[in-house]
Amino acid sequence: KKLAIEEAKIKVLNEKISYIPIYKNYINELTIYTSSAKKQQERLIQLVADPQELDTILSEINRISIDNEIEIIKVVPKPIISFQKSNSPYGTDINNTISSEADPFLVPSIEKHIFNLTLKGEFNRLIDFLKELELLQAITISDDIEIKPNNITSNKDRLNLIMNFNLTTYAKVLTENNNINNQN
Repeated sequence: KKLAIEEAKIKVLNEKISYIPIYKNYINELTIYTSSAKKQQERLIQLVADPQELDTILSEINRISIDNEIEIIKVVPKPIISFQKSNSPYGTDINNTISSEADPFLVPSIEKHIFNLTLKGEFNRLIDFLKELELLQAITISDDIEIKPNNITSNKDRLNLIMNFNLTTYAKVLTENNNINNQN
């Protein structure tokens, strides 16, 4: 009877051992998929969030406004938002961090930069400004667009409007190693 129990245990162990190559193959496949996904994510991050592009975004906004004869009244940067895993059901917490569920572009190596812009110009020129803004290489999101008539109009033939909106862009978080590499 004891021998039968031991043989049954050996049979179970042999059966478990036979699964080892299957699990090894499964783990290898998962490793390949994970590696591929990480490489793809890095390529997307390079496309979406070039740190040099953030340095030039304000100069590009200035160039576009000059080309469209629009006056920049003010540019107010809002606090930088960085990624953090959050258990909060509301998506954000008090430390200017946001979970990935609330913003799909925000990952650990990306920061979200928001600027509140106020511009003055003619309606068609403001629309042309927004169209050119969409053509920038960096991903920019314009939201909360508010257009009001300018109470102080110097020329009655041309109605100047005031446009206020938030401009969101993303930049790669620069680490010490990145800063050293960029200086070389």
